[in-house]
Amino acid sequence: MHGCHAKVHNGTSPISHPGQTQAIHRSNAHSNVHSQRKTQQQRELLEGLGCDLQIYKDFVDSDEGQDIFLMATMCESRILYAKNRRAGFYGPVEQADLRLVMCSDECLKSDTLHQLAMSRSRCSCAQVSATTFVAHDFCLESSARLLCTHLGECGHWKCELEDFMCLRYEWDKLYPCESLRIAGNMTLLLGCFMALLLLM
Repeated sequence: MHGCHAKVHNGTSPISHPGQTQAIHRSNAHSNVHSQRKTQQQRELLEGLGCDLQIYKDFVDSDEGQDIFLMATMCESRILYAKNRRAGFYGPVEQADLRLVMCSDECLKSDTLHQLAMSRSRCSCAQVSATTFVAHDFCLESSARLLCTHLGECGHWKCELEDFMCLRYEWDKLYPCESLRIAGNMTLLLGCFMALLLLM
């Protein structure tokens, strides 16, 4: 009996003591509370970084952002003008004309203001459009999206409508405005040089 009794106590099965059990429960409880607090903090952080439409409205009403829709309208007018110039002619609008439109001050400023409105309010173009009567109208005001809408120049990246700058990034990659400015400056310099030669 004594041998068997000793064998039970010296075996590999752990023996739980009341004090140890209470310590384990306290440790688990503390871990659960810590986990809940961490989850709550993460939730509050995410909510704090969410879309704030009031910030968007304040930006649109500010001196800095008040021209956002005017620039979009003027950009669209440029695209429509380029389209209407081709009325009665076969073929698409000349690439040179498209570059002039896309690199115009109106289209570039419109895209910049739209990006500012979204970045400051932390809203997507779809979230901003939810405040208007036309679905995704803010998303549709991207210069490259306007080009896609009116002239069918929609690129190859299969950009989602909610991705405001996707089409514009593809356009800029293929036809950067900087190269157009350099070409324009060279033309201007050449014109000045020819004028000087004529005066000599």
